[in-house]
Amino acid sequence: MIILKIGGSAFSNKSTGKSYIKRVSKIVADELPKKEKLVIVVGAGYIGHSIAKKYKLFNLNNNQHEWAYLHGKVAKNAILFVNELVKNGHPAIHLSLAGLMSSKDGVLSNIELKHIKKFVEQGFIPVVHSDYAFDLTRGGAPISGDDIATVLAHKLNASTLIFGSDVDGIFDKDGNVIKKLKISDINNIRFWESNKIDINGGMIKKINSIKSLMKKDHNINVKIINLRKKNMLKNAINGKEVGTLFVL
Repeated sequence: MIILKIGGSAFSNKSTGKSYIKRVSKIVADELPKKEKLVIVVGAGYIGHSIAKKYKLFNLNNNQHEWAYLHGKVAKNAILFVNELVKNGHPAIHLSLAGLMSSKDGVLSNIELKHIKKFVEQGFIPVVHSDYAFDLTRGGAPISGDDIATVLAHKLNASTLIFGSDVDGIFDKDGNVIKKLKISDINNIRFWESNKIDINGGMIKKINSIKSLMKKDHNINVKIINLRKKNMLKNAINGKEVGTLFVL
């Protein structure tokens, strides 16, 4: 099984809001293999992060309308990907995880997987997105697509997890792509930093999520690639050297 995380940075500029969703959705639809077991996770993108930041949506506090507004905007992006996938012959179907996730102080603790597993068994491609979770301490909390993707990869025993971004991989402090990144070296490497708007912690949090996953699942193949560039997704799926590959 392949888990593909379509990062918000891939289909939108998180600083300006410029959309690349048509380009990225076509690349994904063209390059995903047919008849492969897949689950796709779509990030919040510029609109999701900007709304969450504007309304301070970090907990549930008489802000149900704002939460509903945020949910609708993020779901709309996921549905755009679903429509492009279906147009290109992929049996993609949109699912919301709101109400199926729980967290504690913003940290994802559980996803109810019954429906996702059933859709995969029936030959569908579930497409989920960053979403609302019932939270034990905050009432409600936003859960990033990265956290959802890593939990799904672990719980569904995925062989491959691909993070699609707007960059060619992880950069070192000098701006060079790190082709292979040992998780044991993560704390000793200085990474290229950016100032993009991201309420979920950006690339550093993504790297730490991958590190936690690979400590549990030693055989999983994890890559970060540029999803705005043609053939990178296809090459990543086919095992070619693109992006940053995480190794033990």
